[in-house]
Amino acid sequence: MEVTAVVLEIKVPELPRTILAINLVFLMIVSLLPFSTALLGSFTLKQPVSLAFYFGNQLALGLTLNAHWRYAVARGYVENMRSPVVERFSAGLFIHPIACTASLLVLFVEPTQAFNAFRFVQAFGVVIARLIRRRRKKA
Repeated sequence: MEVTAVVLEIKVPELPRTILAINLVFLMIVSLLPFSTALLGSFTLKQPVSLAFYFGNQLALGLTLNAHWRYAVARGYVENMRSPVVERFSAGLFIHPIACTASLLVLFVEPTQAFNAFRFVQAFGVVIARLIRRRRKKA
Protein backbone atom coordinates (compact mmCIF):
# COMPACT_ATOMS: atom_id res chain seq x y z
CA MET A 1 0.00 0.00 0.00
CA GLU A 2 1.46 3.32 -1.06
CA VAL A 3 0.81 6.42 0.99
CA THR A 4 1.33 9.84 -0.52
CA ALA A 5 1.66 12.89 1.70
CA VAL A 6 1.02 16.37 0.37
CA VAL A 7 2.80 19.19 2.15
CA LEU A 8 1.79 22.80 1.69
CA GLU A 9 4.73 25.13 1.41
CA ILE A 10 4.30 27.66 4.19
CA LYS A 11 6.95 30.06 5.46
CA VAL A 12 6.51 31.60 8.89
CA PRO A 13 9.34 33.82 10.14
CA GLU A 14 7.75 34.30 13.56
CA LEU A 15 4.32 33.49 14.87
CA PRO A 16 2.18 36.58 15.36
CA ARG A 17 -0.31 36.68 18.23
CA THR A 18 -3.24 36.62 15.81
CA ILE A 19 -2.29 33.22 14.43
CA LEU A 20 -1.72 31.91 17.93
CA ALA A 21 -5.15 33.18 19.03
CA ILE A 22 -6.92 31.66 16.02
CA ASN A 23 -5.04 28.41 16.58
CA LEU A 24 -6.01 28.35 20.25
CA VAL A 25 -9.69 28.83 19.41
CA PHE A 26 -9.42 26.11 16.75
CA LEU A 27 -7.88 23.67 19.22
CA MET A 28 -10.58 24.44 21.80
CA ILE A 29 -13.23 23.57 19.21
CA VAL A 30 -11.31 20.42 18.24
CA SER A 31 -11.47 19.34 21.89
CA LEU A 32 -15.29 19.26 21.58
CA LEU A 33 -15.18 16.97 18.55
CA PRO A 34 -15.09 13.65 20.48
CA PHE A 35 -18.08 14.78 22.54
CA SER A 36 -20.16 15.84 19.53
CA THR A 37 -19.28 12.63 17.68
CA ALA A 38 -20.15 10.48 20.70
CA LEU A 39 -23.41 12.38 21.11
CA LEU A 40 -24.21 11.70 17.47
CA GLY A 41 -23.36 8.02 17.87
CA SER A 42 -25.42 7.63 21.03
CA PHE A 43 -28.65 8.77 19.43
CA THR A 44 -30.28 8.00 16.14
CA LEU A 45 -29.67 10.20 13.12
CA LYS A 46 -33.22 11.44 13.55
CA GLN A 47 -32.38 13.25 16.81
CA PRO A 48 -32.12 16.98 15.97
CA VAL A 49 -30.17 17.96 19.11
CA SER A 50 -27.26 15.59 18.45
CA LEU A 51 -27.21 16.52 14.77
CA ALA A 52 -27.29 20.23 15.57
CA PHE A 53 -24.41 19.90 18.03
CA TYR A 54 -22.36 17.82 15.56
CA PHE A 55 -22.91 20.11 12.56
CA GLY A 56 -22.49 23.19 14.74
CA ASN A 57 -19.14 21.86 15.91
CA GLN A 58 -18.14 21.09 12.32
CA LEU A 59 -19.20 24.58 11.25
CA ALA A 60 -17.11 26.17 14.00
CA LEU A 61 -14.13 24.03 13.01
CA GLY A 62 -14.52 25.01 9.37
CA LEU A 63 -14.83 28.71 10.14
CA THR A 64 -11.81 28.84 12.43
CA LEU A 65 -9.66 26.81 10.05
CA ASN A 66 -10.81 29.10 7.25
CA ALA A 67 -9.87 32.16 9.32
CA HIS A 68 -6.46 30.63 10.02
CA TRP A 69 -5.87 29.94 6.32
CA ARG A 70 -7.11 33.34 5.14
CA TYR A 71 -4.87 35.09 7.66
CA ALA A 72 -1.84 33.08 6.51
CA VAL A 73 -2.60 33.88 2.87
CA ALA A 74 -3.17 37.58 3.57
CA ARG A 75 0.14 37.87 5.43
CA GLY A 76 2.06 36.14 2.63
CA TYR A 77 2.92 32.97 4.56
CA VAL A 78 1.78 30.76 1.67
CA GLU A 79 4.39 30.84 -1.07
CA ASN A 80 2.68 29.35 -4.11
CA MET A 81 -1.01 30.31 -4.26
CA ARG A 82 -1.38 29.01 -7.84
CA SER A 83 -0.35 25.48 -6.91
CA PRO A 84 -3.11 22.92 -7.62
CA VAL A 85 -2.77 21.56 -4.08
CA VAL A 86 -3.22 25.00 -2.53
CA GLU A 87 -6.18 25.77 -4.79
CA ARG A 88 -7.90 22.49 -3.86
CA PHE A 89 -7.22 23.10 -0.18
CA SER A 90 -8.64 26.63 -0.38
CA ALA A 91 -11.74 25.39 -2.19
CA GLY A 92 -12.29 22.66 0.40
CA LEU A 93 -12.02 25.17 3.22
CA PHE A 94 -14.60 27.35 1.52
CA ILE A 95 -17.06 24.52 0.80
CA HIS A 96 -17.09 22.85 4.24
CA PRO A 97 -18.75 25.69 6.24
CA ILE A 98 -21.35 26.10 3.50
CA ALA A 99 -22.17 22.39 3.69
CA CYS A 100 -22.47 22.54 7.49
CA THR A 101 -24.73 25.58 7.28
CA ALA A 102 -26.94 23.82 4.72
CA SER A 103 -27.16 20.80 7.01
CA LEU A 104 -28.16 22.96 9.96
CA LEU A 105 -30.86 24.64 7.87
CA VAL A 106 -32.21 21.31 6.58
CA LEU A 107 -32.09 19.94 10.12
CA PHE A 108 -34.92 22.21 11.22
CA VAL A 109 -37.11 21.11 8.29
CA GLU A 110 -36.29 17.41 7.97
CA PRO A 111 -33.69 16.03 10.45
CA THR A 112 -33.29 12.74 8.60
CA GLN A 113 -32.00 14.57 5.51
CA ALA A 114 -29.28 16.63 7.24
CA PHE A 115 -26.43 14.30 6.23
CA ASN A 116 -27.76 14.09 2.70
CA ALA A 117 -27.72 17.89 2.48
CA PHE A 118 -24.13 17.86 3.73
CA ARG A 119 -23.10 15.27 1.12
CA PHE A 120 -24.92 17.07 -1.68
CA VAL A 121 -23.36 20.47 -0.95
CA GLN A 122 -19.88 18.93 -0.58
CA ALA A 123 -20.19 17.07 -3.90
CA PHE A 124 -21.71 20.06 -5.68
CA GLY A 125 -18.99 22.32 -4.28
CA VAL A 126 -16.24 20.01 -5.53
CA VAL A 127 -17.74 20.00 -9.02
CA ILE A 128 -18.03 23.80 -9.05
CA ALA A 129 -14.45 24.17 -7.78
CA ARG A 130 -13.18 21.90 -10.57
CA LEU A 131 -15.06 23.86 -13.20
CA ILE A 132 -13.60 27.11 -11.89
CA ARG A 133 -10.06 25.66 -11.92
CA ARG A 134 -10.48 24.43 -15.50
CA ARG A 135 -11.70 27.83 -16.66
CA ARG A 136 -8.73 29.52 -15.01
CA LYS A 137 -6.35 27.13 -16.78
CA LYS A 138 -7.93 27.91 -20.16
CA ALA A 139 -7.76 31.68 -19.59
